[in-house]
Amino acid sequence: MSNWLAFYHRHPGPLLVLATAGIFGVMYLAAAGNGWGTYRRLSQAMLAGRLDIDARQLDAWHLRDLAVYQGRWYYPMGVLPAIVLLPGVAAVGLDFPQGALVLALALAIGYFTYRLARRLGHGERDALWVVVALMLGSPLAYLVLRATVFDTYLTHLLTLACLLAALAEYLGRRRWWGLGALVGLSTMARPLT
Repeated sequence: MSNWLAFYHRHPGPLLVLATAGIFGVMYLAAAGNGWGTYRRLSQAMLAGRLDIDARQLDAWHLRDLAVYQGRWYYPMGVLPAIVLLPGVAAVGLDFPQGALVLALALAIGYFTYRLARRLGHGERDALWVVVALMLGSPLAYLVLRATVFDTYLTHLLTLACLLAALAEYLGRRRWWGLGALVGLSTMARPLT
């Protein structure tokens, strides 16, 4: 624990900014609700051995996001978010708080951004400020705060986390099988990325 205290004493500014933003983010996500949850519904269908979403659960507003094929309704985006949500949906059902996954992805994005900055030769403090700049000075903050409502934002976060991990791997040990797997996972999250 003393290592964390020493790290904090060396770099209090960026850590305080990140901690404050994190506290407000957690408060917002706790109050934001779960939205309609297309990916949670797809996870529920996968648990039942299907890839289509039950049309009885749909209203006219959500039909516009789906594609119909032979009388069944499918979500045309990648399936990785639904696969990642499977354990939570299996345990809790459709009420699984999607915000938990969003927070985990935000932490992963911050971690991989820090690793990339360090591997590119930035010092600890500068690497932390890079994380602050990405998290608070880009559309990423909006995506994190709205990913519980709009499922496509969840795919963006998952894709970004996979691609940042791939870049960190490339600048690190360069295990090509790992790079291929991470880029493939990002494609499973959002095929057009």
